[in-house]
Amino acid sequence: MKGYVEQNKDVYNNSLLLGNAYYNLTFYGNARLFSVSGLTGEVIPGLPENIVCFAQTMLTNCGTAKKYYQKAVLAAQNDEQRAKATYMIAKCERNEFYNKHYTFGKCGEYTEYIYNPDGFNAKSFSYAWDGFKELKEKYAHTQYYKDVIEECEYFEFYINN
Repeated sequence: MKGYVEQNKDVYNNSLLLGNAYYNLTFYGNARLFSVSGLTGEVIPGLPENIVCFAQTMLTNCGTAKKYYQKAVLAAQNDEQRAKATYMIAKCERNEFYNKHYTFGKCGEYTEYIYNPDGFNAKSFSYAWDGFKELKEKYAHTQYYKDVIEECEYFEFYINN
């Protein structure tokens, strides 16, 4: 897929697939068995700061995924495709937000970094990420936008507040 992107072949689909692959390898993706293992020190799913120091950045950084999602936006041929890639960029931005609230590099030390009586949920924070702004401003007419409202509590909260 990477070779096809470099050769300018089916750039949207290949970039989206590469973005998904890199995203899913992070702590936030669906390949949790990759990040939750004895190799990373994170043997019980939980906070990314429980991951051993050497692997924290590697397993929480969505930069490569975001780069491919941005390529997908540029290569998209319609607003449905652009909306999908833009939403995935917003998910990367959400993870960047989370990463700012974790205490990395203090391996083995407990740090209470956030206290919120309502818990760590969609109503606890502001969601004015660039991806959400762009999705709302440019792609509200798409079916994908409507699907995201139904599936993503963060986005639903963002557009209603």
